[in-house]
Amino acid sequence: NINVMSDIEQQKDIKALEGNVYGTHVHIDMVKLQAGTSVPANIPDFDFTEGMYLFPQNDTTEVLQGTYFMPDNRVAGTDVFLRVHAYQALDLQPVMKIDYKVFEFDGGTVPTSYTTGYTCGTWENDYTSGTISNVLTSSVPITDSMAGRLIIKFKIYRDDNVYTGDLSVDEIGVQYTRYNIDTEQN
Repeated sequence: NINVMSDIEQQKDIKALEGNVYGTHVHIDMVKLQAGTSVPANIPDFDFTEGMYLFPQNDTTEVLQGTYFMPDNRVAGTDVFLRVHAYQALDLQPVMKIDYKVFEFDGGTVPTSYTTGYTCGTWENDYTSGTISNVLTSSVPITDSMAGRLIIKFKIYRDDNVYTGDLSVDEIGVQYTRYNIDTEQN
């Protein structure tokens, strides 16, 4: 469901800055995770030293959530991916799953249910030793055709019995293509 007014407004904004737009690039914004609102909330333990949530092995019931508002400088109709930032301490492959809703902020229809099972299960970097900062990725976009000002609501949980012990996670990255705009040339 494309909101025509959002598309028109976005195109007007782009036209107004047309002389200042110089290409595009892939960008990632980070979204802090928060406890869910279900009663009772079943959330992962929190490591106050590292500032990370500890998702237990083989437990899909511990869930965190987040909401992301897509900036206006996203190139309409381009792919959007979710990425999970974690600390990797073992040369093993965990799986994080994300259930999500995507809709247009201004007049869009809110889906009645979450799209389930978006899988982030591939490490972006090779494991070396010790504990490293790494990202679990997916090659599948959550949306590729929606335009306008988007809202992404999501719930994240762990779904594997491979990576031993807890997996330390702190943020979700939202990866999209955006316009390069030079605001100094107005």
